[in-house]
Formats: sequence, structure tokens, C-alpha cells
Amino acid sequence: MIVDVTGVEVVDADTAEHFAKLVRAVELMGSRCVVTGIQPAVGQALYDLGHGFGAVRTLRNLKHALHATIKVPSNGAPRNGAAPPAGAARRERG
Repeated sequence: MIVDVTGVEVVDADTAEHFAKLVRAVELMGSRCVVTGIQPAVGQALYDLGHGFGAVRTLRNLKHALHATIKVPSNGAPRNGAAPPAGAARRERG
């Protein structure tokens, strides 16, 4: 699950606790959270409130998270069998 918090500028204790519960719930379901867009003040607040989330993968922005979680091989088709992204180069066999 990708959680993008780019627009979050302030985090209080209740928000940090809800965020921690979300991460734990996702892990209990056998998945992992990737958090993107953490502003410096939000990261500091989470740490100060005791929610460092050291085991949670963090990436700079949503674009980086999508790139990291949906690996696209050279033929342009994602591993998960979904249709290739618009504009993906297709190679013809022959």
C-alpha cells in the first residue's frame, strides 16, 4: 500500500496514532506500506511522538513509489499482468 502524505503539513498525537494503526493493519494483512512525501516537520513530529516508523519504507514522492513497486521489464508490460502504461514502447517479434 502506498500512502502519500505530501499535503500533510502538521501531525498531532492522534493523527500519528491513526497512521501507526494503519501501518500495523496493512502488515497484519500480509502487505507492506510505502510512505511518500513526508515533509521534514512531519517526519520530526512523528519521531518526537514516538512513531519513527523505522521499518516502513519511505520514498521521496508518489512517482518514486510507483516506479519502485511496479517494475516494468524491457517489453513494457508490468510484472503483475496489467496492461502496459500509455506510451510504453512495444517490441515486435518476427
